Amino acid sequence: MSSGSEQMTYYLSYSNILQDGIFPTNSDSYSRHTVSLRSTVKLSKRLSTAISVNYVKKINRFVPTGQGEQSVYNQVMQTPVI
Repeated sequence: MSSGSEQMTYYLSYSNILQDGIFPTNSDSYSRHTVSLRSTVKLSKRLSTAISVNYVKKINRFVPTGQGEQSVYNQVMQTPVI
């Protein structure tokens, strides 16, 4: 959203990203929410001021990879054969 007049303008935006990986649970997901606000005020003929604020909240959940103790590959290899 944006609006304004000759003396003042503002801009507000919101975005989000929600991604789920290939595992059936929420163990490999990514989410990000972003809010941005900008405003400009004309105080006089020669003087103006501006402000900008951004907020980002990010949550990462990753499954360990490679050959470490917690990796999916290692857990599959350690599964006993019946």
